[in-house]
Amino acid sequence: MEKEYFIRLLHKYLNGETTFEEDELIISYYNLFTNEPDVLALLPDEKKEEIKTQIYSVVQRNIAKPQNQPGRVKVLPGWVIRVAAASVLLFVSLKVFQILNHKTIPKQNLSAQAADKKQNRVFHLPDGSMVVLNYGSKLTFAPGFDNSATREVYLEGQAFFDIHHDPSRQFIVHTDKVSVTVLGTAFNVKAVKGEQDITVTVARGKVKVSDQNKTLDLLRPDQQIVYDRLKGNAVKNIIHAGDFLQWKDQEDLVIENVTFEETAKLLEDKFKVPISFEDPGLENSSFTTVLLKSENLEQIIKIICDFNGAVWRYNKDKTAIIISKKRVP
Repeated sequence: MEKEYFIRLLHKYLNGETTFEEDELIISYYNLFTNEPDVLALLPDEKKEEIKTQIYSVVQRNIAKPQNQPGRVKVLPGWVIRVAAASVLLFVSLKVFQILNHKTIPKQNLSAQAADKKQNRVFHLPDGSMVVLNYGSKLTFAPGFDNSATREVYLEGQAFFDIHHDPSRQFIVHTDKVSVTVLGTAFNVKAVKGEQDITVTVARGKVKVSDQNKTLDLLRPDQQIVYDRLKGNAVKNIIHAGDFLQWKDQEDLVIENVTFEETAKLLEDKFKVPISFEDPGLENSSFTTVLLKSENLEQIIKIICDFNGAVWRYNKDKTAIIISKKRVP
């Protein structure tokens, strides 16, 4: 949607002249234009809150609606629900951040937890490291994480880590029995409560795996340690790391303020198609949305390009995707 058209819709909305369908468009596209000063200037604070409330209501109706509800029900398009959900998610995340950073709040552990329903989450830690958190899993870290001598997180469940390289500060993932220490790499840790084994798999770089008493081993790409919680021993295996990372693509994926480049890398891993950027800086665009596991590559790329003012095309042989800025006629 062009910004000028969106502004016209806002004028109609403020005058009470919009149709039901136009109200849906305003709700669904509101998140895309909230950083535009000339859009926000049109809305008094109470109207901004009103739209956010309506967005929240749309999401709640969708969540609460029974799967086999009888009768005629108007179903909103998937992209409306997705953008609305992303808007609420980003708004709530910002509010939580503001509360946690308020001086009157006592310092305590912060936590990022995947949704209870089957949605994985992608987000950044304060140091820039990216995490894909499996649904039902929990990752906890201390308030001074970004300024401490070490970067330490506590995992219950399963997560894939792509660690921002910082030679001066180790990154340590703690589970109940095993710790994983790195400087900058990509690896997977599975430590699900109730399961006997803890599994550490390395996709890139090198990690040190330790239990409470000793170093178990050093792992390099396509190597894995399986630690038996009951016996207290570990077995090292040579594997193909990608075979143990497929869980990331088996559920809907909630992306929270992640860059275009990082999302493209996730799509490359999932669809095995190279993705490149033609225009410098475009890959650094950040956004929040939900990628549905049922969507194919072309559907997902189109949605992400719409978010970032970009267009995409295949190369001549249709073996790679090239993304570029949308040109204004």
